[in-house]
Amino acid sequence: MVVKHGNPCCVAVADRQAEAWDRAFPADRSSPYGGVLAVNTRLGEELVERLRGVFLELVIAPDFEPEALERLRTRRKLRVLGMPPGRDQCLQFRSIWGGLLVQEPDPCASEDLDSARVVSARQPTVAERGAMELAWRICRMVKSNAMVVCEADRALGIGAGQMSRIESLDLAVRRASAAGLDLHGSALASDGLIPFRDSIDLASEAGVTAVIQPGGSLRDDEVLAAADEKGMTMLLTGRRHFRH
Repeated sequence: MVVKHGNPCCVAVADRQAEAWDRAFPADRSSPYGGVLAVNTRLGEELVERLRGVFLELVIAPDFEPEALERLRTRRKLRVLGMPPGRDQCLQFRSIWGGLLVQEPDPCASEDLDSARVVSARQPTVAERGAMELAWRICRMVKSNAMVVCEADRALGIGAGQMSRIESLDLAVRRASAAGLDLHGSALASDGLIPFRDSIDLASEAGVTAVIQPGGSLRDDEVLAAADEKGMTMLLTGRRHFRH
């Protein structure tokens, strides 16, 4: 994963780190400039080779192969941080005018996936369910309003921090289009309820066939009817993941 200004911009999963990079990077080749690369396994030399020509401020991994670490140390202005997995943060702190907000961290997205229910007429395929699960996990880490379009193993378009949900979706679709990525058969995750059918219409027009969202809108029936009309499948999680 590459993070820029607190938002994921390139995300993929694969058996090999270099393969994950090759899948993630084409979705957004400009945003990683000056960003943070984070991996969840021992960082190897093969990935370091892929990073040639990509300016990063920080690389985070649970461990490093000696050769990979030596090569990273030769890069100017790059910070390298070892962070063991499983270090859960008990509380989060946000400064506010005249005080401090202390809150528990957002629950793990996997809890939502276990209880999510299909509300559309069509059941998701195995590929669609995998894409929805990845999109939901990524969406939790994107600043609201967050709209994330994924395949089962990578993000195709990420729309973050817009004032309206449709604008975030439009941004995600345009990013994928600019990268030449095909959205047909992909899944959309929304960190908050989808209030109007316009997001469903735009997503379907772009090729999205599956949607995962919290639900809870006064127009849930209208949104679901739009999904059924477009032949899409939809999961409701019952929990939102606003991040500010």
